[in-house]
Amino acid sequence: MKTQRRRSGSQFLKLCTHLLPLFITWGSSIAQVGNPNTNTKASITTLNTVSGNDADLFGTRTRYIENIGQYGTSLSKYGNMGKILYGYEGLSMPVLFTSKGVVYLQRKTIKASNEELQKLRPEGKPTTIDRTITMEWLNANPDPRIIAEDICHDHFTYGLLKTKARAYKRIVYQELYPGIDLVYSFTENKKAGFEYSLLVSPGADISKIKMKYGGDIKNITQDRHGNLIIASGIDEISVSTAACYY
Repeated sequence: MKTQRRRSGSQFLKLCTHLLPLFITWGSSIAQVGNPNTNTKASITTLNTVSGNDADLFGTRTRYIENIGQYGTSLSKYGNMGKILYGYEGLSMPVLFTSKGVVYLQRKTIKASNEELQKLRPEGKPTTIDRTITMEWLNANPDPRIIAEDICHDHFTYGLLKTKARAYKRIVYQELYPGIDLVYSFTENKKAGFEYSLLVSPGADISKIKMKYGGDIKNITQDRHGNLIIASGIDEISVSTAACYY
């Protein structure tokens, strides 16, 4: 499966399976991975990148940064997604990782002349538009053991927060589903982005793996290649069909 989030560049997500076929079925905003009752060990890997060759000045493209308060404890409108644990800052807006899934923050700045902006502010009209798209692991373990691995030597500081935020290369959600671990990591690709893998133990039922998209979704459509386009009105996430089989 390949996912693309259209921004200033093209962001895409590619899902590969090993040793077993992968089936994708769509139901409204839910994507389900099938082939239940398998006894074959498998690894499902998803790659998420953004085009562009600009320098990674702050070293954020290959870092998951622990939340020391810079992202808040949770999002008021999306408390169901759980506590914010880590953030990825390799894109123009942070991607937040919670115990329940991933939250994509999106922002559009209104383009206007200085005179027009001066009129908007006194009238209390916003000069930026914020949107949020969530991806929740549906019916998953509500309290998986979450471990950050491969700690980095560098750290991050935020304004008046005195604590230094540590950064990691991997986040592991153990037993997200029975016999299935979720691992977020990075590739050697120089483009911004991250990948996740679903590690399936023998006997685990991968039909239980379901992803539910929610938040500020304006519409959900499919393009001519069968890719699912999830649009908020200011940005898009594209979830593709299966890209390859092993």
